[in-house]
Amino acid sequence: MKLNKKTIGLAVGMACTTMMTLPAQAFEFSAFGDTYLMDATNDTRHFGFGGLDLFVRHDIDPSTEALIEYVFENDGSSFVLDVERLYIKRKINENFSVGAGRFHSPLGYWNNTYHHGVLLQDTVTRPSFLDFEDGEAAILPTHAVGLDLTGKAGPLGYEVSIGNSTFLDTSPAAAPPEIGIGNVGDYSDDKTIFAHLTYDIADVNLGLSLMNNSIVESNPLGTRGVAVGDELIGQTVTGLDARYSYDKLDVLAEYFMMTNDSQATLVGDGKSHDATAYYVQASYQVNDKFRPTYRYESLSFDATDDYFVILGRSEYTASVVALRYELDESNAVSLEYKSSDVGGNTETHAILDWAFLLL
Repeated sequence: MKLNKKTIGLAVGMACTTMMTLPAQAFEFSAFGDTYLMDATNDTRHFGFGGLDLFVRHDIDPSTEALIEYVFENDGSSFVLDVERLYIKRKINENFSVGAGRFHSPLGYWNNTYHHGVLLQDTVTRPSFLDFEDGEAAILPTHAVGLDLTGKAGPLGYEVSIGNSTFLDTSPAAAPPEIGIGNVGDYSDDKTIFAHLTYDIADVNLGLSLMNNSIVESNPLGTRGVAVGDELIGQTVTGLDARYSYDKLDVLAEYFMMTNDSQATLVGDGKSHDATAYYVQASYQVNDKFRPTYRYESLSFDATDDYFVILGRSEYTASVVALRYELDESNAVSLEYKSSDVGGNTETHAILDWAFLLL
């Protein structure tokens, strides 16, 4: 939804009015933001700013919490208002909770840990293949709308979710399409199943992710020869994630294997294909101010895989170097350089970013 300045002001004003009318300790409110200077391949050197993330959490009663997260995103020419998360969660006991609404899909470590505020991350950017589903590099549904079960038993933790099926608009007007997840409806009776299992031992956190996903057509003018709601791709994803944190060193790694099984003769060869994506990242806290980070990331798939052809994605590898300087707990300045090989072409960007949190 594109917004003009008047609409944005009204929305922010309503949020502020709501906060002022609630009891002082009835909710937690935060706002993330960042502004930057960027120099990138095939773009002019420019100033800009990221999303304005408004985040409200409230304990309705001792066992029930609700959360709402809106993000005003800058799409390059105007603002887009997205409801990123909106859910209610009930704690049944100390080891089991039930939630419902829109939430981050339980795929790996990064997607559930670093939400929409740049200040949360050691780097300015996310691994490209973990871009949010409306991003130009996205390959996974990073949000889900449905039911979410979470729990923990000693060092073992789990999250199991069922959500609306994923859809693509394959009409020429939508090319390349965004990955859709259906906030208020579904194009199919099939549902997406997620699971994330974790195990904590000493300074190591290990995780296993699973997803079974039916990707369906959402437009009667789609060009792939199927009706609305019919399956385009049957998709399964298996992921492994690991985090090692000791003293000043923090190491993250995630690996995903994706199988895309074409259910119609689309634009590729109509067969089943495997794809892999991974990143490895290491950060070191030099002192209370400086934190350098290095990340290597990769996405690899068959050129005839219908899923990636429809999305218009390219294979890539990338190296990211970042230096973060924390001014205090509420704001930090980061310098990031990224060099990518995208389909055989070299692309680079340099970003000087100032990220902040309003408490």
